[in-house]
Amino acid sequence: ALCPADPSFSFGCARNIGRARMQGATLAGSHRVGAWRWGGTLDLLDAKNADTGARLTRRAAHQASVRADWIEGAWALGAALVNVGARPEGGATLKTYTLVDVSARWRVTPAWAIETKVTNLGDVAYQPALDYQAPGRQVWLGVRYNGAGW
Repeated sequence: ALCPADPSFSFGCARNIGRARMQGATLAGSHRVGAWRWGGTLDLLDAKNADTGARLTRRAAHQASVRADWIEGAWALGAALVNVGARPEGGATLKTYTLVDVSARWRVTPAWAIETKVTNLGDVAYQPALDYQAPGRQVWLGVRYNGAGW
């Protein structure tokens, strides 16, 4: 085992490796058409232990996101989709997951807005780290101040 035989390490422990090699590329772009803003990002990563060739813990080979926002007058609506690839951790492989988030904002004055967002709209069960269950669907409601205006 990689962790000491102490109960406080029952969920794993951090450790250093001798040498790591990380290389990859990020492709990103965005475009605006009228009231619509579109954007996307693709991260490709080859992260390995240089001594053993094993993929580094919690490092997905790919992660991608796309986003669309509509902004017209005092209103803004948005949606984002994020996909994270499988990644190793503690002898297991954490599964690929895809999340959808949506948001809405109404600008009440030039500086004040009421906004809401729903994260993990599909209530996807996933593990960002081994034995750690991420939150399910969450709904947020807030008031935002932007002194510079929108």
